[in-house]
Amino acid sequence: MPRWEAIRELDPATMTAERMRTECIDSEQPAVFRGVAADWPAVSGPRAWSDWDRLGRLHGHNMVSVEQGEVFYAADALAGVRVPFGLYLIYMHEAAKPEVLAQMHSQLPKMYLGQVDLFADVPEMRHDVKLPDFACEPPAGRGASHAVCNAWFGRPGQVSPIHHDPQHNLLVHVRGYKLCLLYKPTVAMPRTVPAEAGSSAQRNISDIVDPRNDDDPAAATLSAQVVAKAVVLGPGDGLYMPRKWWHFCAAVDGPTMEEAASPGRTEPAMGINFWWPHPR
Repeated sequence: MPRWEAIRELDPATMTAERMRTECIDSEQPAVFRGVAADWPAVSGPRAWSDWDRLGRLHGHNMVSVEQGEVFYAADALAGVRVPFGLYLIYMHEAAKPEVLAQMHSQLPKMYLGQVDLFADVPEMRHDVKLPDFACEPPAGRGASHAVCNAWFGRPGQVSPIHHDPQHNLLVHVRGYKLCLLYKPTVAMPRTVPAEAGSSAQRNISDIVDPRNDDDPAAATLSAQVVAKAVVLGPGDGLYMPRKWWHFCAAVDGPTMEEAASPGRTEPAMGINFWWPHPR
């Protein structure tokens, strides 16, 4: 098992905007909120996004943006393309089959609906999610709230290499399981990708594709020198990631750390995140 330290958990039922500011945003410390979105229509009930057939039937004709490439945020990612949402859902579902997954390593194109304003393309799905009340007040009580909402729908084993964002981030998981590893902003990553590399506008990216891969010397060095903060998110769970904290995310096959230590093979993952700027 890798050397990981569990991220602290806070009860979303007792969380307030004031506590969110003082205990998370101002202190810039990560926190897990188990079940914060358990009552989202996207997570449970007749509108749950785990119902592939329903999503495809209602919204499959809508065109959505996806990235093509082996690894999202990496230099080999290609320019984004537009595809029917229903086609991408079929891709995610089929990718969970072992025989298809094996083909994908050599023949089939790889796609990821990541960091996408899904609700601009499929506005009806916006009613299935909600920014938690404790995150609605602007940081430090300044200005209007301008949270940006993006979707992340990935195939089994999909990863986002280590990177950090300039904004505060609340990631809420909807379907499947996602491993998140966090590293303090002061950690010197062994390697970083030049800002102009790749198709994404994202900056400050490490080219350590997967820190669990001890066959990568840089990943092995990082694991030996730094204990990552870790959590496996399940449906309805949320994770607050402070701005500029390095983080790695991967779709995994189950809720335990033992399962998360290996690349996912069977479970696609769906999530929504909310970004908002730091007060100046």
